[in-house]
Amino acid sequence: MHKLLRENFYEKDIEEKQLDRRTVLKLLGYVKPYKFLLGLTVFLLLITAALEIVVPYLIKIAIDRHLTPQKLDGFIYLIILFGAVLAGEFLFRYIQQYLTEY
Repeated sequence: MHKLLRENFYEKDIEEKQLDRRTVLKLLGYVKPYKFLLGLTVFLLLITAALEIVVPYLIKIAIDRHLTPQKLDGFIYLIILFGAVLAGEFLFRYIQQYLTEY
């Protein structure tokens, strides 16, 4: 009897997985007309994530190479680059948000 209950449990689990596959395939049918926008949104998400990683690295460079040894000769360029990265991050995030609300 224990074996019988166990087999029914696994069969039910398999049926639920097949149902999930059908649901996913059905949902993909609805996404198909928007696949370009979805791809563009994912691409912008990756760019935004990369720019978010660059910000702490630029802060590290500013502290290690310019502030600690008190060499301010390239510091202004680093500040400009930092501002450009933040502006790019804002722009890509804005476009991504606009596309997801489309």
